[in-house]
Amino acid sequence: MRYAVTAEEMQRCDARTMEYFGMPSMVLMERAALAVFHRLCQGDFNLERVLVVCGTGNNGGDGLAVARLLHLAGIRAEACVLGNMQRMSPQAREQLEILKKYGAVIKDPEELLAEDGYTGYTTAVDAMFGVGLSRDMGGVFARMARRLGEMENCRVLAVDIPSGIDATTGAVLGTAVRADATVTFAWEKWGTVLFPGASYAGEVTVADVGITGGGFDGSDPACRLLEEADLGRLLPARKRRSNKGSYGKLLIAAGSRGMAGAAALAARAAYASGCGLVRIFTPECNRAILQQLVPEATVSAWEGREAGAQLAQCLAWADAAVVGPGMGVSKESEAFLRQAAVESSIPVLIDADGLTLLAGHEEWAASLEGRCVLTPHPGEMGRLMGMPVEEILRDVAGTARAGAKRWRSVCLLKDARTVIAPPSPEEALYVNTSGCDGMAVGGSGDTLSGIIGTLLAQHMPALEAAAAGAFLHGRAGEWCQEKKGPRSMTAADLADGIAQVLKRLDEGKAGI
Repeated sequence: MRYAVTAEEMQRCDARTMEYFGMPSMVLMERAALAVFHRLCQGDFNLERVLVVCGTGNNGGDGLAVARLLHLAGIRAEACVLGNMQRMSPQAREQLEILKKYGAVIKDPEELLAEDGYTGYTTAVDAMFGVGLSRDMGGVFARMARRLGEMENCRVLAVDIPSGIDATTGAVLGTAVRADATVTFAWEKWGTVLFPGASYAGEVTVADVGITGGGFDGSDPACRLLEEADLGRLLPARKRRSNKGSYGKLLIAAGSRGMAGAAALAARAAYASGCGLVRIFTPECNRAILQQLVPEATVSAWEGREAGAQLAQCLAWADAAVVGPGMGVSKESEAFLRQAAVESSIPVLIDADGLTLLAGHEEWAASLEGRCVLTPHPGEMGRLMGMPVEEILRDVAGTARAGAKRWRSVCLLKDARTVIAPPSPEEALYVNTSGCDGMAVGGSGDTLSGIIGTLLAQHMPALEAAAAGAFLHGRAGEWCQEKKGPRSMTAADLADGIAQVLKRLDEGKAGI
């Protein structure tokens, strides 16, 4: 398992490393510079002529040390410093004086910003701002960020985080440097994991500079990133002496007239994920098609006034339920959601139309306490929180946290980097880093519901079930994209991807 940290966590850990462990700031700076230097020398950066752009804080000090290491290695490296020199940090000022004594070239920023003053560089190092930036980047810094983007045949490496990216949310603060690679220190930052920051960071390398988990004083960072090994550890084990009842009974309340596909996709994904028994609660009009699409599933088709009693029997049978995919927003659907989420005691995943219905009943939140998983996309999250989508996308992690707290449920907020937040602010959240653009197709969310529903039915805790389900879903998508390409994938392909990922996992082979 990997961790990612917020700006506040990183600054706190950095300070404790110096104050409690006695690690000098200049030693940390030198180790950071060495890590960047080694990354530059790996061969994918042309070091014929290097520009190192520095701010006046300690991130700039890292950059000035990088310029010195390059200069001493015989590489043509030129540095420039932007910002108020009167406010330069003591460490950055000391690095600047050392660099001057070694005779390195120090460029005037305005010369670089002139119309033809930036030609000829083959690599640029961005060391203007580190994780502490919390306001829009403007003035000469914004001009330099744009200029770095205009340099032809010049790759950019960012020090710790691309300047202009919020280290906690991943948001672009006015403008930002778009790097080909980033060397970050100690841990990944939320801002390089979440979008849009992830698309500005390029390939991220995490470097050990002497800051350890001891800097957190006994606690772990608040964000976890799953890896293949974690999936094998989290998923329930299979037993040689077992039967279909040993692997969970999942109820899927889904579908409406003309919308049988959502129920079928969720059910197929549930079986591919290892569920023992699946029952689909759906209108009578869908019975025949679902029995053909998913012959392994039991179909409990409803029609008329007895539907509520029929659903009660299904809920009594099930270990967990999925409610909402393709269900519609009728009065019947609202009653079904209340039965499953409010009146039953089993774990329930609420998705799609179920979330739209739930948004009008915040008084139900207390009944969801700790056992429900909500899986909204940003539009559905907007309805749940009364927020515009643009605001949600500016802070996906913060919104997921707020939604989990408001609805007293695990909140899985879908994005290119899905965030899974627990209802308690004291618990860690997960960010899912698996997946691909080929999954951006109708029905992918129904498949995710079937996977997570299976893990809930197998008695996994809601937070771990949602995190492991999202990771498995993304890995399955990666396998499918490798086979079919991103343009031709469909959600129906994901069941085969799930099967392949789990097969390799059971055979002890990590990856896809």
